[in-house]
Amino acid sequence: MRKFGLGQKQVLFIAAAVLAGASLSACTSSADEKNKDSSSSDKSSSSADTGAAADVNDLTVGLISHNIASPGIKLYRDTFTKLAEDRGWTVKSVDTAGDVVAAVNQTKQWVDEGVDVIVNDTVPNDLMSDGIAAAGDAGIPWFSVSAGGGVDGVTNEAEANEYASGSQLGLAMVDKMGGKGNILRLTWSGLQSIRERAAALDAIVATRPDVKIVDTIELKVPGWADDAYKQVTNYLQTHDDVDAIWMPWDDFAVDVSRAVKESGQDNIFIGGFDLDDSAADALRSGGAFQMTNALNIPAMASLQVDLIAQQVSGTDVPAISYVPNCLATPDNIPAQGGRDSAAFWTACYEAPLKLVAGS
Repeated sequence: MRKFGLGQKQVLFIAAAVLAGASLSACTSSADEKNKDSSSSDKSSSSADTGAAADVNDLTVGLISHNIASPGIKLYRDTFTKLAEDRGWTVKSVDTAGDVVAAVNQTKQWVDEGVDVIVNDTVPNDLMSDGIAAAGDAGIPWFSVSAGGGVDGVTNEAEANEYASGSQLGLAMVDKMGGKGNILRLTWSGLQSIRERAAALDAIVATRPDVKIVDTIELKVPGWADDAYKQVTNYLQTHDDVDAIWMPWDDFAVDVSRAVKESGQDNIFIGGFDLDDSAADALRSGGAFQMTNALNIPAMASLQVDLIAQQVSGTDVPAISYVPNCLATPDNIPAQGGRDSAAFWTACYEAPLKLVAGS
């Protein structure tokens, strides 16, 4: 398994390879080294432990999408499906609209139907134990994306290192505030990746006495965009102590920006995660939304297609694979596109290499 480290030149080519539809072998790490910048492999069981290998050129994959209303989840589904179908695979895709029970039942149905692989997009793995167990009993590999690593029975979890992502955004926000100020945090505690992002922010604030989280607003899911607009509007009507707003993801950046603009508090800026298309437009607009930690979803999809092929062919795959994020700002957002832009990702991954002697 080829691995990338941020000091290696190969990382420069991740985005271009992914967006061209090529296979990707990317950052891998063991679960107990999640807070480290370097990558190491944590091997899962090989396909030999789960029965005879399927024909890698003729796979049927069951793909669970937690809630296709999320642009990021839709992007993963669409990218994964295209790359899988390009290999001749059949993808059975189901959107469970946030219903975990429906997700578990669907995976059990696929087990009965005899699919070759199950992929779980964002439904927390720790809530999918019955489905994971059913797949394991039937010898069906379980892959997941942004659903939480370290769960028994998961063949591979692809995700960003969310502690690193949360730290990157948190430090950038503190720097923009000049090392002091108040942050209003929006969150949703139902997803592990968001809890990890929030934990990183807590750690940063804990070491900076002049930075405070003045309040934490729990969002309603589904319906988060309207809920965020209403709750931020209500908060700013009675408070004038906010310097920055932290968003757990950014497909509703327009709604929060509107709440800030209507409050008349022009000093407030907003930071988020993922780089949804609407968030990319918001960065270009010059409004309150000033930064977001871009999630390389195309890379995750390409990586998992590649790893599925490896695992089915009898090659061990890592239990967790990390794909690095990149901080997007008005200064580096391309004139068009965002996380679907090879030029954006190439520039992001190239920048650290320029600091390496002889690169």
